[in-house]
Amino acid sequence: MVPIRASDGEYCVGAANEAALTRRRGMDDWSWQKAQLSEQICSVGEWWTRPSVLYRPRVFLDGKAWCCLYGENIQEGVVAFGDTPEEAVSNFDFYAWRGKPTPEPVRP
Repeated sequence: MVPIRASDGEYCVGAANEAALTRRRGMDDWSWQKAQLSEQICSVGEWWTRPSVLYRPRVFLDGKAWCCLYGENIQEGVVAFGDTPEEAVSNFDFYAWRGKPTPEPVRP
């Protein structure tokens, strides 16, 4: 973000920059906050519908790679690998379900 000069003469960056811009644009009403909140709610909803959240696969170290496994074993289950646990889960979400039937989610 490019720093801008606020009304008090100091330069603002990040959230302060955005707040200063909204004041300059005359958007101090609730429409801007409502749009931001709506966007955040949608992003949280997308996160909760990820396969790794719905199906709760096991994540474990398998040799030198991290494995994200849904099922009894690697041969029969849905599996994805990565260099880190986060990468394995991300690969599970992105690649693992393509062309496969979707199982029932795990209920707590």
